[in-house]
Amino acid sequence: MKFTTNLLATVIILFTAYTVHAQDTIQFMSYNLLHYYSSPADSVTRNPFYRTIVNAVHPDIMATCEVVDANSSANFLAQVLKGVDTNYARAPFITGF
Repeated sequence: MKFTTNLLATVIILFTAYTVHAQDTIQFMSYNLLHYYSSPADSVTRNPFYRTIVNAVHPDIMATCEVVDANSSANFLAQVLKGVDTNYARAPFITGF
């Protein structure tokens, strides 16, 4: 009887630990936007592709590189990320990286 109780307790602890671990998963995405700038051409040609990819991955945190300036970063947020999920926000733009 004691063996069965210990086995049951072990199974419950392992199942609980696995369930708690699965809830702490964060989806991170890094994306090279290849000289992204806010322009009407990007809005028509590139942004729909970006939205499709971001929608498929639906990251919790996303880091981008090769964004030209702060206005382009704001445009990417408004035109791409907010088109997928309105809860996205951006960090301050850092020049030179």
